Amino acid sequence: MTGLSEFDELTIAAGRESEPAKRAELYAKAEQILAVDEAAYIPIYHYTTYVLSKPWLARTYRGDDILDFANWWIDVAARNETIGD
Repeated sequence: MTGLSEFDELTIAAGRESEPAKRAELYAKAEQILAVDEAAYIPIYHYTTYVLSKPWLARTYRGDDILDFANWWIDVAARNETIGD
């Protein structure tokens, strides 16, 4: 034994491993130790986002729900239909 924990030994070995499948296996074992066997945690907060806008605002997203403000536009026909102009 080197004095290091099993978690430390797994992550060091994974960092040195050149074969991707073996590296993933070592990191999975380390993750099991960190997140299941050793750590006790309870998520107490989840991030949320609220977006309020007029129905005629046409919104776009870049992926993963990232707002793309630069490419939003006002749908004039929908605006006129909604407010009666």
